[in-house]
Amino acid sequence: MAQFDNAIIKLNDNDFLGYTGNPPVNESEYNSRKGAMFSKDAPTWSDIEAKINLLNVLDVRETAYPPLKEFAEAYCEKEIGGDSTKWNAYVTKYNLVRSNNPKPD
Repeated sequence: MAQFDNAIIKLNDNDFLGYTGNPPVNESEYNSRKGAMFSKDAPTWSDIEAKINLLNVLDVRETAYPPLKEFAEAYCEKEIGGDSTKWNAYVTKYNLVRSNNPKPD
């Protein structure tokens, strides 16, 4: 499913009717087709672009975050054994992913 579809579902799933062919890739394409794509209220192209940008960042973050297994091991070592070396390394990696892939404004 294209990010356009995901963005529309997040923004206005109830009024979305669908489309034929490829999703629109710019504002003029969208504006010329949106009347047939929605039963009532259509989101603006700006809203769609913002949601697509956010979804792209979240996808990158999801693949870049350290594995949950690493989180669990580090947390247990910190809580049970008192050694927070792995925990601090995990948190550093996690924060680095977030800072390198900020959410768009």
